[in-house]
Amino acid sequence: MGTNTKVSAERLEEIHDDLELRGDSIHLDDKPSLESIIMETLARLPEDVYDHLMHNDDGRYVWFIGCGSGQHGQAIRRNIRRLPEGAECVDFVEEDIILLSNELCSMPSEAAYAAVAHEIAHVILGHTAVPGLIGENASVNEHKESEAAADRLAASWGFEPDTIP
Repeated sequence: MGTNTKVSAERLEEIHDDLELRGDSIHLDDKPSLESIIMETLARLPEDVYDHLMHNDDGRYVWFIGCGSGQHGQAIRRNIRRLPEGAECVDFVEEDIILLSNELCSMPSEAAYAAVAHEIAHVILGHTAVPGLIGENASVNEHKESEAAADRLAASWGFEPDTIP
């Protein structure tokens, strides 16, 4: 399928407005911000994946959260119980959270984009962990296959996982 190599100003503006990205977007010491890495990665996704993340009608939201040093990232699904107005029963809303390390800002750009795309692939594939149970229910082989599947999907979008250090 490949990435969207032509990143339009309209798409970048839509990403910025829809995701309500917060934080410092200034590039210090020639290092990109997490905001710019997220925006560039989303802008380069294939149209169908981009539409699923940005224009989904299933009520699910994707949050990108920056974290400190450590992992490159992790995808998490959060279930939120709510009672819609006029409803007689509780409804659930799912949110997918992609936790990203500030270390991405120190990586080569293509490697940082590939790491973010890898985490997006986990969301698309439904490989999101429940907080508190991360890794507890998956075997080593299942974890390796999950990682390999996310790498393959990200690679199909044009993001090469072998660029990630």
